[in-house]
Amino acid sequence: MELVSNPDELISTQGYFLPHHCVIKETSSSTKLRPAFNASQGTDLGISLNEVLHSGPKLQTELLDVILRWRCYPIVFTAGIEKMFRRIWIYPEECTYQKILWKSHPDEELNTYCLKTVTFGFASAPYLGIRTLHQLTDDEGNNFPLATDILRNEINVNDFLSGAYEFDTTIEKRRQVSLLLKAGGFILRKWLSNCEDVLQGVLEDYKEKASSYEFTQETIHRALGIL
Repeated sequence: MELVSNPDELISTQGYFLPHHCVIKETSSSTKLRPAFNASQGTDLGISLNEVLHSGPKLQTELLDVILRWRCYPIVFTAGIEKMFRRIWIYPEECTYQKILWKSHPDEELNTYCLKTVTFGFASAPYLGIRTLHQLTDDEGNNFPLATDILRNEINVNDFLSGAYEFDTTIEKRRQVSLLLKAGGFILRKWLSNCEDVLQGVLEDYKEKASSYEFTQETIHRALGIL
């Protein structure tokens, strides 16, 4: 986000102040405290930003299709894009619709900031996120054909579930999806697999705490909410 230093910018009739609060999730292995933004909050005009915002067409693959396809693979892996929306810039002239009030200490004066990236809580956020990934496959997909299929058919917003029937193909799919997303500035974390060797070369900090599942263990993991 960026500090709004020019008071004249606040007088503009165009703009929106986002209410926000914190959400604490103790079970999260990465970010236990997250900000939640509410673009559905009504203004003094009686409408919210989300009510007048074009949300875009639905681009997500149906969740059921993603899970059923994943369950067909004998060797599987999953991962999530870290802070996906925060890695996608919006046009500077649109930042006025993403203003927040913030102070870092109770004794400080309130300051106005503009959020500069796609923000979860906007009706358009899912479309913008997935459309960016589709554009990345259009731009770079020829170099990573196996990863293109993942980003088109095996992802639900920022979490993907993939795999293969042979070990070597699984390794190559994991390698290609990492490189393709890296080309767009995206980082993958929370890697999991039912075969530990699939995750060779992945940094330990980028893996889920338990990176493989053994049926003799009592550890439970979730993939898009499914145990």
